[in-house]
Amino acid sequence: HPDLTIYEYMTSSSSSTATTTILQQEIDKSRNIIYLEPFQVLKLILQASDKRACRTYNHHNQLPLHCAIDTLMLNSSITDYHIVCQVLYTYISIYPEALMTRDGKSKLYPFAQIMAATYKSNTKTNGNNKAQQQQQQQQQIQ
Repeated sequence: HPDLTIYEYMTSSSSSTATTTILQQEIDKSRNIIYLEPFQVLKLILQASDKRACRTYNHHNQLPLHCAIDTLMLNSSITDYHIVCQVLYTYISIYPEALMTRDGKSKLYPFAQIMAATYKSNTKTNGNNKAQQQQQQQQQIQ
């Protein structure tokens, strides 16, 4: 449509659906970039920091790997486990011995800590879904 301005083209009925789809895709890309940015920054910080930092325990006798597992795996808003794996891999590549170190709080090894966190996260999600279903059923009855 070379005779139409961009605004006219975007608001015309023939291009409305296509334009909406393209705009939605661009919005989704932007959200994804914003969402993943903290993980990318964390990964860069880990790679640039002193290697001894990954060997430092906190006041709960946890290594940064244990803290990362707690934070990343228990955050129910994280759905892209690929980026979680990248961050955890960065920790492990810097200090692989952390895999053989128990968490100070849970006393679990990292692989078991991940499984427990995944179970807690799934249970929490399923519990929220059940509560929502019960509320909907009660509303339907009333």
